[in-house]
Amino acid sequence: MLVSIHLTTFCQAASGWLERAIASVLEQTYADFELICYDDGSYDGTAQLLARFASEDRRVRVITGSPNLNSVAKSLGRCFLARSPEAGAITWMFDDNILAPDALQTLVSAMERTGADVVYGQTRIMTVDGSSWLIGTREPEVIGASFQATSADVPNAGILIRPEVFERSGWYDSSIILRRSCDWDLFRRIWSSGSTIVKVDHVCATEFGELSPSSLRNSFDTSFELMKRYVRLRDEIGFRLDVASATYGPADVVPEGPWSKDELSYIYHGFVRYFVSVGNLGKAAEWGNEIISLNGLDDDLVVKNLRRKFGDQPEILEAVVSGLFARRVADPAVSIVRYSFKREVAEYLQRRIRTAKSQAARVYWKVAFHVLRRVWRSLPR
Repeated sequence: MLVSIHLTTFCQAASGWLERAIASVLEQTYADFELICYDDGSYDGTAQLLARFASEDRRVRVITGSPNLNSVAKSLGRCFLARSPEAGAITWMFDDNILAPDALQTLVSAMERTGADVVYGQTRIMTVDGSSWLIGTREPEVIGASFQATSADVPNAGILIRPEVFERSGWYDSSIILRRSCDWDLFRRIWSSGSTIVKVDHVCATEFGELSPSSLRNSFDTSFELMKRYVRLRDEIGFRLDVASATYGPADVVPEGPWSKDELSYIYHGFVRYFVSVGNLGKAAEWGNEIISLNGLDDDLVVKNLRRKFGDQPEILEAVVSGLFARRVADPAVSIVRYSFKREVAEYLQRRIRTAKSQAARVYWKVAFHVLRRVWRSLPR
């Protein structure tokens, strides 16, 4: 049985993790696989690294994405659509994972022996203090009863799924609201789709995501309660969740429902941060204006001053303004968004300073950066 392995990565050439992840795939004792790598608009040498692997092993294929998607649902969707039609099962491999040498052999053997639609083993999650814990140790029926209580119970790596399962369950939802835990939502639907699911007692992968500052668990805030409400409202309305819709459809749709102002502020800030992260400042500006209007901040003195100063840069202006007011418009439980957003905006402006093509442009961006730093310092903590 041909196994289609899908890997999405972004700017991990220098870290060594991507090279180590791919090497662990190529060293599998089970050799009948294809590895489809999605390069999510990297600019650090990742493309050259992937090209080398592809030239050395015909089982490796590379999809080069541009612009950056910063969405597992979308990038893995493109891998899925590019898979070989002969593939009898798919699995995922992330650039901060390492597969055990016998992972594929173990999973394929269990799938062929039992005829199951889904087979999963365990993944060892490494923590910053050097300890670890296992995910995927519980029986399928126990996991099926736990989706309303936890968003992390099924391993992302070390799982094998027949492609026809997604015809029943749908694909990952690419909504920004679910970015941190879109796997929880997908597995919840797979578990309720009538698929036959089997667990094998074998550690198939090791994950180092907690050690990476760029991983979603460390770079994107979320609320499990909001995610549960979103999927309930989404399912009531009947959003399309096939692969093509998730891969190419909009990621910033909020289903109608009983959202509070604080909850909408939290959701909209997530939209702003996402669109800033992919360089789409026009969309960030749209949601920044939604935050300002939602909270009646059009007449706020800081808003007025910033709009006067940066009126010729509306995308940056509205994105920055929305970040500045995260603490003021949201309850303390979600105020961390403000600080995360400030870091992203600062990194964006510093990048513009470094890449400016003229001295005048460099001076302009430096002034903008210093003005915003003064504004940030003036805001109440």
